[in-house]
Amino acid sequence: MSEEETTTELTLEMLVQKISEYLQAYHSGSVEMVSYSNGEMRVRFGGHCAGCPHMQATLSQGVARTVQHYFPEVTRVITVP
Repeated sequence: MSEEETTTELTLEMLVQKISEYLQAYHSGSVEMVSYSNGEMRVRFGGHCAGCPHMQATLSQGVARTVQHYFPEVTRVITVP
């Protein structure tokens, strides 16, 4: 992994942590970044977000939209169990 990729991954983790803090405060849920590689970020939902019927909307309208606003090089955000 290049130094630029490592910096991007660390900064992505910080952004996802901020999103998770919001989810914890307002929805008793959480999200964590599992990995980032080749433009694809994998996340895992926890708390009340795990299995929530609105999880896909939270992923696409909240997490992915926010991440891609700041990191356009992230082309795909997917959930993993």
